[in-house]
Amino acid sequence: MSEWKTQFRQLFNRTLARVRAGERDLDRLFTDADRAFLRSIGSKPIEMFDACEDYVNGGVPTPDESLRIHEIRREFFLTVQRGQFPPLKTDIRGRQSEMAGIAWLPRAIDKARAKLEGRLVDELYYPCGGDRRMLDELGIGRVEFFEIVRDNPTDEGVLAEVLKRRKQPATV
Repeated sequence: MSEWKTQFRQLFNRTLARVRAGERDLDRLFTDADRAFLRSIGSKPIEMFDACEDYVNGGVPTPDESLRIHEIRREFFLTVQRGQFPPLKTDIRGRQSEMAGIAWLPRAIDKARAKLEGRLVDELYYPCGGDRRMLDELGIGRVEFFEIVRDNPTDEGVLAEVLKRRKQPATV
């Protein structure tokens, strides 16, 4: 396992243990070195805290899913930082927006793109409640969705992949 992945796992496990113990103060949870490490992979402390808190409260994302999402984001973030991709859409569409009759999909696409690019926006570490319900309804995993968005720079491309992969009709 690469050095950054080992460091990520150690930080995640340490944060998880402290969140389980009731710690909620980000200043006590993360050192300056932790913050610098998270910045280097296009993340921030609140995202790791939220992931750990979500795991403690509901079992998702698992530590492996969290690492995989960070791996996807880090790879994309570093590519964007090298200027190999043009900037993608920066606005986050509203909750009411839909695409091909699938509610939340445009918003989830925007949020995933923002995360991939390292633009740090609230509630974007992992899909929030509505996004999770939408993905669950479609039968598409969170990591799989990040990969779809990473590999398809247009909404139409994402929609085509979502429609091709969805395991059940959307009723959201």
